[in-house]
Amino acid sequence: MRAVYVLAVVCAFFVLLRSDLAHAQTTSPCVRVPLQASTHITLGEPDPTTGTNRGSASIQLPTLPTEIRFVSVRLNSRDPQVYADIRSLQLTTTLFGTAVTHGIGLPTIYPNGSSFEADVSQLVNLYGDASSNVVFNVALGNATGADVYFTVAGERVSRGCWIAP
Repeated sequence: MRAVYVLAVVCAFFVLLRSDLAHAQTTSPCVRVPLQASTHITLGEPDPTTGTNRGSASIQLPTLPTEIRFVSVRLNSRDPQVYADIRSLQLTTTLFGTAVTHGIGLPTIYPNGSSFEADVSQLVNLYGDASSNVVFNVALGNATGADVYFTVAGERVSRGCWIAP
């Protein structure tokens, strides 16, 4: 009888050990790698009906899912006599194949740039699919010929960060 009990304990231990080994082989580690990327556009003539310049630019994300933690936009007017201003700012991310547009908060008075630069930045918590694009859309006043720089910072994350074991 004692031999049967010992055999049962050994078999139970073996089954537990095998399941832990199988779990260890299928669980991916969570690896996070810093990411920062930027793009730039130069604005053309404004819309004649509204007087507003509109611009769009995109940043392609890497081949891993991405967490975006910080976005910024820098406006630099080439004419020191013209005070270009940022009037509207959105960015679009794609997660699980669905694109969503996010608004970026602006101060009550439009940020403007003459020979100096105007910056708008915001801490965010956005996510993007692997190899998808972050698309920035901006509306500016008095901005013909202005340079606009768009930047994102965050982390590329491995599959193990997205799937619970």
